[in-house]
Amino acid sequence: MKSKETSTAMIIDKLQDFRQQVYRFLGNGRDAIFDLMDAVLTSPRVKSFVELSLSAVYRRNGQVCMNH
Repeated sequence: MKSKETSTAMIIDKLQDFRQQVYRFLGNGRDAIFDLMDAVLTSPRVKSFVELSLSAVYRRNGQVCMNH
């Protein structure tokens, strides 16, 4: 039977692999999009993208636009 640490490590590996695949898929603006996704997942009850851009995990200093 697998230990809890092994199961947790496997889940983290799968999550990291998934994030890397998504990151490669996104193309231009992927850093900003990833910051927004992290902000969505860690911020309770946000009402707008502007609020998300103010989240501590959003590293764009309030910038919400992306260059295409």
